[in-house]
Amino acid sequence: MVCNLPPIVHRSSVTRNSAVIDSTERAYDLHTPKDRWLLEVIERLRPALDSGLGIFGWLYDARDFRNLVFTSPVFLDIPEALPGALVNCSKDPGTPLSLTKMHYRTPAGPFSMSLGDQFAHYAPWRKYVYPLGIKDLLVVNGIDSNRQGCAISAPRRQITRISPERMALLRYLSVHLATAHRLRRRIEGLSLTR
Repeated sequence: MVCNLPPIVHRSSVTRNSAVIDSTERAYDLHTPKDRWLLEVIERLRPALDSGLGIFGWLYDARDFRNLVFTSPVFLDIPEALPGALVNCSKDPGTPLSLTKMHYRTPAGPFSMSLGDQFAHYAPWRKYVYPLGIKDLLVVNGIDSNRQGCAISAPRRQITRISPERMALLRYLSVHLATAHRLRRRIEGLSLTR
């Protein structure tokens, strides 16, 4: 007797993967007003990334890594002190420019991974962020070749490791976020010149 049962699919991974696809589709929606675009992308992505500590993101300009410009911040249910802690980390003398570059050049994955071996010695993170019960971030960073981008992050209670399959999916999303953000900027630029 041959039994052809369908493969077992874990509902949580299906839901997470669907959320990534939903957020990708939302990213390309050119009818969403500029002031709601990132919020709607993050809301769609939330089931895939949020582990109970919220999710946040912003648009940024990293053409000058010494003077990053952040716009359109979105914070959903994150610890209240986290934005200030992240600013403190970025301005701390213990944060060399090389770490900032490493992080913003990484398309997706855990924040700890984006810094490589240097994360173990990154004292500002432990000083400002660890006291909030946050050890890591899971990040999707859609950055294009001119270093303008869209970063979405979800805090984690533990140092995060993800499977190669999940990493590939998040990198896929980062490419689409960068492309959609660039397309929106280009269309906005065209409408301003008319």
